Amino acid sequence: MERRDCLRALIAAFFAPTFFRCATKDPMSPSPEFDVGLTGSTEQFARTIRAQFGEIKRLAINPGEEISYGLKEDVGGWQVCHLSMTDEDPESQGNIYLHPRLRSGEDVVHVLLGWKLLSPTIKLVRSGGEVIFERNIPNKYSSKPLLLDFNKLFQIGLGIAAVAFAMWLGAKIVGAVVAAVAFIAFNALLIGIVLSAIGIVDPAIRWLLEKFGITEKEVKSWFDAGVEDLYAFIQHLAGVVEGVYSN
Repeated sequence: MERRDCLRALIAAFFAPTFFRCATKDPMSPSPEFDVGLTGSTEQFARTIRAQFGEIKRLAINPGEEISYGLKEDVGGWQVCHLSMTDEDPESQGNIYLHPRLRSGEDVVHVLLGWKLLSPTIKLVRSGGEVIFERNIPNKYSSKPLLLDFNKLFQIGLGIAAVAFAMWLGAKIVGAVVAAVAFIAFNALLIGIVLSAIGIVDPAIRWLLEKFGITEKEVKSWFDAGVEDLYAFIQHLAGVVEGVYSN
């Protein structure tokens, strides 16, 4: 399907090798507790991802509540990541809107849209304001809306988010699981924007809303894809991440 065509080379092309201080994870117990397990290995994995739209919506309506995800490591263990929604402003810039916050061990990051060099960015910001990842959606795509429909914007943004989470979570997490975390968190960001739309003055958010008129229905349509198609899309996104690391 067209949505699965993320264009691996397109995403990989504008990522230079990037390193930052990764989260320091607490040692995991042999059987950590979590609400939802993400393994990346079967089509049941895709069914699990589909079910997360309802969880995202619940968290958006109830900021501060959490859901915990068990992330399968390639060595067989588990890492736990907690997702919640918040309108906190970690950078103290006065840009307050609903967005996802993820916690792994003691490390907490906020997933935000930014604005840099006349184009929107996707970034991860620690609670103290430290920006640990930020990448532009390239100007040639962001400045010409007629050449970029929402589906392609979604694919590019999701590719950027997947690389960000791969760097934050570390190399132990299975590629498809990183892709799933990115899919859930990026959609949570979009839902937060939709629900916070009235009164938002942040330039990146205004750009997204004015040029694409994004709605909750559009976000949900990605979760409503067929199980086989969604599974293939997540696997392809995992390949995007692996392609970036191999360059």
